[in-house]
Amino acid sequence: MKKLSVLFVAFLVCHVQSATDVPASVVPIISETIALETDGNFHYSYETGDGIKAHEEGNLKKVNDELVETVSGGWEYTAPDGKPISISYVADETGYHPTGDSIPVAPPIPEPIAKLIQYLEAHPQLQEVSGEATS
Repeated sequence: MKKLSVLFVAFLVCHVQSATDVPASVVPIISETIALETDGNFHYSYETGDGIKAHEEGNLKKVNDELVETVSGGWEYTAPDGKPISISYVADETGYHPTGDSIPVAPPIPEPIAKLIQYLEAHPQLQEVSGEATS
């Protein structure tokens, strides 16, 4: 019985020690709204105590006699380096389209390549179905 008591006390000490090592990082929800409509439309938004904000809304629209869901929204937060990050987006039948200053942008197409693309678009007869040029 004494060994069991010693093991139990050792377990308690380890358990209490490990619990104190974990920081209490509960972030409160400052505001939250959610609405689900019977016609398929919805919207939600929330803000947390650490500055994270998000919102989104979805609507049904008709495209070629078919109902398609479109979603738009965004989120913002502060990066670890202190920089504010803000992303907006639209998602519809054409895909997902995010915008924001923190999204990397591809470099411009070099001038000679841009001219070649324009030339090939103006002269489609130079291309076969396989995409290879014919002479």
